[in-house]
Amino acid sequence: MLEIRNLRKSFSSNEVLKEINITIKKGEIVGLLGKNGAGKTTLIKSIMQLLKYDGEIYVDNQILTCKNLYKHISFLLEPSFLEYFTAFDNLKFLYGLNNKHNSEHTIIDALEKVGLEDAKDKKIKKFSYGMKQRLGLAQSLMECFDFLILDEPTVGIDPVGMKILDSQLRFLANTQNVGILLSSHELDFIKNICDRVIILERGIIVENKKISEIMSSYCIFLKSDYTEILQKLQNTSLFTHKLVNKRTQVTIAESNLNKILNLLVNEQIEIEKIALVEELSNYF
Repeated sequence: MLEIRNLRKSFSSNEVLKEINITIKKGEIVGLLGKNGAGKTTLIKSIMQLLKYDGEIYVDNQILTCKNLYKHISFLLEPSFLEYFTAFDNLKFLYGLNNKHNSEHTIIDALEKVGLEDAKDKKIKKFSYGMKQRLGLAQSLMECFDFLILDEPTVGIDPVGMKILDSQLRFLANTQNVGILLSSHELDFIKNICDRVIILERGIIVENKKISEIMSSYCIFLKSDYTEILQKLQNTSLFTHKLVNKRTQVTIAESNLNKILNLLVNEQIEIEKIALVEELSNYF
């Protein structure tokens, strides 16, 4: 299990991450969502030990450090390869950094899994960005790890590449019992593949729910800004709210809908409309 406990990160006086607590189980696929600047990349870089932070990160009850990081976790970030090497030679070089013996079979197998076997002798400078993303996934597939963390792996990937990414992530989670944390702005992809989503807003976790729970939630759109009134209400743990275009939007589980509607009516809060959360985009 990967555990992030009370993680905080500041740049000068700007607190970017505030009391982040996350648990990711092996075999679970978790989506990390948020607008630009919400803190997603800072969180991932903190897990990678690229940034100093306050708090602790544990993997299988051992505190995570630079020394044991790559024994447990693999990362797929922005692809970076040797432009004048072929796809095969890049993987051979990278595989050889951590292994005494290069295995041609292992490299070919990884390229086949991401649909790049026919491009194994092509130089990287001729690869599209999406092909580089797939090559980065192939690199990850050659390693043995407990957790995989991906930052925007869907950028530049065509529909074929998306299907390959989907199938390989499901294979890792369901067959290899790998825990996966996935950051992406492709909300449909997140909705279809993830078991759970974590939503960051200004460095704070505002949602941490199963996809099924979110899809059965409701959004109540209020006619103006009722933020101060809502903050004073009892039962505030039963809903979340935010300001969108000077109007308050309340998100709530179906089981609490009638209770919160009664609270709003009693406070004479004007409701514009109520809608079922059919898309993750309704959270933003």
